[in-house]
Amino acid sequence: MSDPGPHPEPPSDFHRRTLPIITQGGSLFRTHPHTAAPFYFGRTGRNRFDDPLGQYSVLYAARDVFGAFIETFGQQTGVRSVGVGDLKNRRLTEFYPASPLRLVDLVSPGCLARMGADSRLFAGSRAVAQRWSRAIYEHPYEHPDLPVHGILYPARHNHTRCAVAIFDRYSISRLEITRSVSWYSDEEDMRSNLAAVLNLYGFSLVETRTQPDKKNPGTASSFQFDLFGE
Repeated sequence: MSDPGPHPEPPSDFHRRTLPIITQGGSLFRTHPHTAAPFYFGRTGRNRFDDPLGQYSVLYAARDVFGAFIETFGQQTGVRSVGVGDLKNRRLTEFYPASPLRLVDLVSPGCLARMGADSRLFAGSRAVAQRWSRAIYEHPYEHPDLPVHGILYPARHNHTRCAVAIFDRYSISRLEITRSVSWYSDEEDMRSNLAAVLNLYGFSLVETRTQPDKKNPGTASSFQFDLFGE
């Protein structure tokens, strides 16, 4: 079978296609630096569904603690350990939108095909995914006064877990924090969550951890923030 190549660009009639919309309420989860605010709407262009023109910002989160862990601490594929120091330096924040979000659904059966897309959209080229993000952001939807709030998609490092990319637009309701706690908390339920996550992904817990500098092998640099950690 030949290499499928890059994901196609948004089709020319995309603005006329009916989007697969799902309503998202309930809890969402974010991992973020201990000293940073829980919510970060970024426009760096480094993350999958960032605006390629840098005109709108995007907040990334997961639908459960397993997704929030692996999309932060599992960014270096093949490394199956996490340092105590890294866990202490990150918080897990659970929050929910005061009103449900309207998200384009890239998870449910048939949704990708109806949009003219496939799984490369959330696992392939980020540049292409960003252009799809803008097409979704600009889509007139069925009700102009009720624009799409973002995208629901499978997490790259665990496709059975879902992530969300939330657009920073006027119609988003207030985001309410339920709880914010260190990933290395002494609280019993958090210890239980961490144990379950480590067991699921086969991660070991180590006292220290450094990440190799790709430009200078043999040196080490601090663990860089990722899409759930900015």
